[in-house]
Amino acid sequence: MRLLPGCMQKIKVIEVSGEPFDMGRQIGVKARNYIRAGAGFYKKHWRALSGFSWEGSKRILKPSFALLKKFIPRTEQELLGMAAGSGVDFGDLLAINFLESLEAPRRKRKQREKCTSILTSAKRSKNGHLLHAHNEDWVAADREWIYLIRAKPAGEPAFLAFTYGAWGIHYGVNSAGISLTADSQTG
Repeated sequence: MRLLPGCMQKIKVIEVSGEPFDMGRQIGVKARNYIRAGAGFYKKHWRALSGFSWEGSKRILKPSFALLKKFIPRTEQELLGMAAGSGVDFGDLLAINFLESLEAPRRKRKQREKCTSILTSAKRSKNGHLLHAHNEDWVAADREWIYLIRAKPAGEPAFLAFTYGAWGIHYGVNSAGISLTADSQTG
């Protein structure tokens, strides 16, 4: 564990390497307690977060699960590996990672602002460097399960990413200089 500058919380750092399934399995083993705690939290509070029952959501989302395999198979393999390593059901991990797809119908009743990302070009920054920043306005309980992943995928650029609990990797930067963040859409 490392204490990040300006942060009052120790952040777990996980090192993984290999093919997507192998990296996911390593994450599942090394972050097992975080993944299990996150999955437990989301299952317990699912109706309040999504507006649907847990089992009903899994039925609604089932067609989407096939799209994952078709369009982003490496992500599917990482999540399969996380499930295998953590002992959390693959379908449960998928449902949690598809949560925001279920929120769309609720947005008409209640708008919820969430994350914000900014990007500033090197020309516009004070030090001449590209700036890519993200604030994470999400479910507060997830702050207990934040971890960093230092990854060396087989045949691809190495990357550093953060995630939390039962969520897949979706924020980070790779050694080729490509960064990624994910923001929620609101209405």
